[in-house]
Amino acid sequence: MPGARNRLLVAASLTSGKRVTTIRRRVSVVQTAATGSAQVSGVVVDATGAAVPGAIVRYGDRSATAASDGGWTLAGVPSGGVTVRASAPGYLTATATASAEGWAVPILKELADPVRISKRGKTLRGPGYKVIVPRGALRKPTRVSITPLTKATPLNGSTFPIVDISPSGLRFRKPVKVVFARDLTNAAPSRPVVLGVNPDTGRVVALPTKVVKGSIVTWVSDVDGEELVLPQAALAPDENDPRGCKPYPSAKVAISVRWSLRLTLIPFLHARIGADSSTQWGFYLAGGPATPGFKLGYTASGLEEFKNAPMTATALDAVRNRLDAEMTSGTVPALQDPASPATKELMAFGGGADVGVGQKLDINYNAAFTVPGNTVGGVGQSSSALGSRPDRRDITGRVEFRPEADGNGVLTKVEAVLPKPHLEVNDSIDLCPGDLGGGPEVLATIPLSRLEVTPDPDQGGTMTTPVFNRAEVDLDKEIRLDVTDRYETNDRDGDGIPDRQPWSGASYELDNCPADPNPDQADEDGDGVGDACDEEEPPPPDEPADSGSFGDPHLVTFDGVSYDFNAAGDYVAARSDDGTFEIQFRFFRRTEGGTISQNHSISYNRGAAMRVGGSVLAFGDDANTDLHAPLAATLDGEPLAVTTTPTQLPGGATVRLDPSGDGDIGGTFRVVTWPDGTTVRVGPEAAYAYMLVTLSSERRGTVSGLLGDGDGAAVGDLATAAGVALTDPDNPDQLYGDFAPSWRAQGAQSLFETPLPAAVVDPVRPAAVLTLADLSDAERTAAEQICRDNGVVAGSGLEQCILDVAISGDAAFAQNTAGIADLVAGTVSSGSLTTQVETSSTATVPAEVVGSLDGAGVVDVVSLQLGAGSGLRVDATACPEPSTFDVTLLDPDGRVVTSNGGSDCGTLAAQIGRTGTYQLRIHDAGGFTGAYRLTLSPAGLGNTCQANQVGPNDDDSSPEITLPFSPRFGGQARTSLWVNTNGNVTFEGSRSTFTPYALADLGEPMVAAWWSDVYTAVPGTGEVRYGLGSVGGRQAFCVDWDEVAYYGGEDDTAKRNSFQLYLVDRGDVTSGAFDIVLVYDKLLWETGGASGGTGGLGGSSAAVGYTDGTAAGTFEVPGSRTPGALLDGGAQSLTASSTGSTQPGTHVFEVRE
Repeated sequence: MPGARNRLLVAASLTSGKRVTTIRRRVSVVQTAATGSAQVSGVVVDATGAAVPGAIVRYGDRSATAASDGGWTLAGVPSGGVTVRASAPGYLTATATASAEGWAVPILKELADPVRISKRGKTLRGPGYKVIVPRGALRKPTRVSITPLTKATPLNGSTFPIVDISPSGLRFRKPVKVVFARDLTNAAPSRPVVLGVNPDTGRVVALPTKVVKGSIVTWVSDVDGEELVLPQAALAPDENDPRGCKPYPSAKVAISVRWSLRLTLIPFLHARIGADSSTQWGFYLAGGPATPGFKLGYTASGLEEFKNAPMTATALDAVRNRLDAEMTSGTVPALQDPASPATKELMAFGGGADVGVGQKLDINYNAAFTVPGNTVGGVGQSSSALGSRPDRRDITGRVEFRPEADGNGVLTKVEAVLPKPHLEVNDSIDLCPGDLGGGPEVLATIPLSRLEVTPDPDQGGTMTTPVFNRAEVDLDKEIRLDVTDRYETNDRDGDGIPDRQPWSGASYELDNCPADPNPDQADEDGDGVGDACDEEEPPPPDEPADSGSFGDPHLVTFDGVSYDFNAAGDYVAARSDDGTFEIQFRFFRRTEGGTISQNHSISYNRGAAMRVGGSVLAFGDDANTDLHAPLAATLDGEPLAVTTTPTQLPGGATVRLDPSGDGDIGGTFRVVTWPDGTTVRVGPEAAYAYMLVTLSSERRGTVSGLLGDGDGAAVGDLATAAGVALTDPDNPDQLYGDFAPSWRAQGAQSLFETPLPAAVVDPVRPAAVLTLADLSDAERTAAEQICRDNGVVAGSGLEQCILDVAISGDAAFAQNTAGIADLVAGTVSSGSLTTQVETSSTATVPAEVVGSLDGAGVVDVVSLQLGAGSGLRVDATACPEPSTFDVTLLDPDGRVVTSNGGSDCGTLAAQIGRTGTYQLRIHDAGGFTGAYRLTLSPAGLGNTCQANQVGPNDDDSSPEITLPFSPRFGGQARTSLWVNTNGNVTFEGSRSTFTPYALADLGEPMVAAWWSDVYTAVPGTGEVRYGLGSVGGRQAFCVDWDEVAYYGGEDDTAKRNSFQLYLVDRGDVTSGAFDIVLVYDKLLWETGGASGGTGGLGGSSAAVGYTDGTAAGTFEVPGSRTPGALLDGGAQSLTASSTGSTQPGTHVFEVRE
């Protein structure tokens, strides 16, 4: 239309010289249209997206003026689609289309300053194009306003340069020549035709076009609303598209239905998004091609706008609110060090992919002139056609759980932080010029990515193949939530001292009395238990260790000190301070003849006598000197028949036969039991007898004698009757010159009525003290082979066995030692406690300690500063003699913590109960000398089975846990494991599987205490804790599932299970040996709701047993995975039955590889 606007397609803004006065004009286009009762609203913006207040928006004879924010509303328009036009002084007129009650955004382009062109003509150049106005083309100097609408950087052959030329109605006397660089239009047809398009009337005119030296040239004579368009080649139909990608009948039609979109959108996208979007938009304008996917890039300003879009902020707030709600019930991970916090995927809260937090967000980017609005579009902008699915918007990331603790280690705060929420928008752009289910006017209303549907190949429909865009960005605004209340306090008594570590790997000093407030941590008696808890009655030991005598003979005290005692005669083994309780042992030497060679350096057990009320019960109170003499019972000198039925004795004691004695070496034990629980086990015959004493809790610390005082402290255990402790128990002058005579019972002091012949008690003191070092290599090797053939291993009597077999010449002593291995395991050689220190040093864990024992019977001492709650592991990698090498750990008060055991030179592991200076005492009980090497490493797991927690969760696991010992399982020594909430531990990685199946099919090592779908995610559904404990005085890794619920049973409070798992170090038996101990308190459910169960019952019921990863190394308890069988009241109830134990609910399985 004359007087309207005129546009010329060129590649970039013109670079003119001198500026002249701008021609400003208001352009209004009046449209006659029907009236109606609907309305349409929108905003008027310029090419930068800024509002254009005062702009006039018209539809027919109705108009509205844009407010300060660009907003406007036109009432009285008809229903259906309407096209409005907007104008403002100094801007090109713009149109926008919307449905009634919808939203339209006219985008105005500001007119450029005019350029003065004289009669001499002028050449205007820009990147990739030039406009040549020849001399004489204008009759007089004319001001021409050339408004650039895009930048003209070549973009993969897809740029469409556009300019607007005003005023309209301009006629040239000579044609104006326009030259396009061919490299800007690589997709053009081989014989291109430039089109002149009137943007107001839609008239399209083909202009004369040639290709000259690789450039496309056209000529313009009249500027009558002309816009020069160089189309790309029209695409051929896609024969492989089952939906039928139908091209338009001509490129002219394709261009005409897209022209209004490109006039204002291209420069904006090119400036803000860059080449990516402009390339795609170019394809869109020309009708294709379709591509499988495209990741959008952004300029710096475009990226910021995408990140800061109001819709993005609103969506992030919604994600935060839902995450906060899910935190109240969702599973949270166990805490880790703040420097490397535990994490969990955002989508894992609320159900995982598609349904979890941040998935399939409703973000409607419908602000048309923004980066998000024009590259990722709006949800629901167009209805989904048949055979399509909506696009997606997702916010993802890993939520970090950041703990904080005070200076003492009390957990003060836990924050769940999503530090860099990642926004990803998957969106479709249809690039096929085909059937979209509507006419050209429908296509013209879909800017860039407003086709919000992606065809589904599995459904029908006429949707064409789209480009699938992905726009993604890391948002700057993090999400923070306080989730402290999701974690149990680690200071339950509130005294400011933690009763367990705040997170895995922490090493704070723990509360010595977690049950009662004691902020001063007073511990006057130094027992590692705070004074506030000392007032409570201490629990009796789980399995009191026996003391006694065996072999030639070897004694073990109540406090675990082992030593050789080769005196002859009657001696006080244990006597109460008031004299009412007393046990005596009798030792003798062999006479000529018999199976044992005569050697006055050794003696043997001969009998035991003890007070029972006012009487004396004795075994072996006779003059028989036969090594195999039976230990007949007498009461006050009179023969006493002993049967398996207990016989009542004076003072309330009883005596009975126990057939559990080793039949290969002589029959049964005679067992005496006092009312307070103290027991004596004697048998079966003379030199091969065991004489074992178990002291009741009441008598501990109130006795003295050869077996020590039973006060719990090994240091000072060997003391004379006058109370003088031996400083060097390996010194014969101290052991047989001071210690032994003070405890010898002679004459009336002896409880035995019949004295032994002098021949078997002379000499009282051994002729010499023999050690393994006194044996020849051949003697030691032969004896060791016999001992090992009988199952005796280092740390469980090997030294004593070798000595007995080699000196006596009787292999039966190997069987004798094997039968007492449990007593010897874990004992401390008396020589380790000597004050004869050869070398003293200090070390800081971790460390390598290298030294040498240069003298027989001496010790080296290494001092260590250790903190409460920490752990220590010592691996002896070299030593003088493996069978006799001792490493003993003493606490700050000199009490024995533990000693080394196992094969080779042995290992040692301990959990530290209180902070202080500890001693490693290095000694060789066999008298050997030479170099040693120790590796010291930390191994802290806390001091109880409840020291650490697997946080509330569903199907989660602990972090990898380093073990303080190395059980051999599945053909290799295991140094770590994972505690899995679902009732099991694994050794090759965590396991979240909640439905059990045959352990033989697992393919990796597992110990399954109750493999089923355990649920602890919400308060009241129990806890899973782990740490270190002991079983029978042996170190054990333990896990406690306490009052745990089944999945789906959080409200079924009547059904809770409680059970424990122990892995017990049995390195005393053989290297890597361990016991699996499963303890069951109550089992009321067997199946989770996702494993076919109803109310915790039926379905795929719990698996119980273990596997080393092979079918041959698998064991499942009878009733495993059988509904109802193992539950309380079931046919094979685990709480009512036992395995390898007399205690109901306790099941022991030995693992020896």
